[in-house]
Amino acid sequence: MATAFGPLTLTGVYTHSEFRFRDFVGANIQYAGNAIPGIPERQLQASAAWHARYGFALVEWMAKDKVYVNDANAASARPFALVNMRLGGAAA
Repeated sequence: MATAFGPLTLTGVYTHSEFRFRDFVGANIQYAGNAIPGIPERQLQASAAWHARYGFALVEWMAKDKVYVNDANAASARPFALVNMRLGGAAA
């Protein structure tokens, strides 16, 4: 979803994913029902961009849920958040 207020644009996105193995056997172990590793279940992103005649400024924020790192879902990377900032300009 994006909304513009003159030179300011606000954007927000939420993703909910429940990707699971239906039938997967590895090393004689059945992983059916486990979350597919590497894909966070929840992710939230938001940004604010300001546009001017000769430049722009952008701030982005993103947060991700934990991510399983193996097929057994025995280990996971912790949830995290990240902020990015960009400035840019154009010649007259």
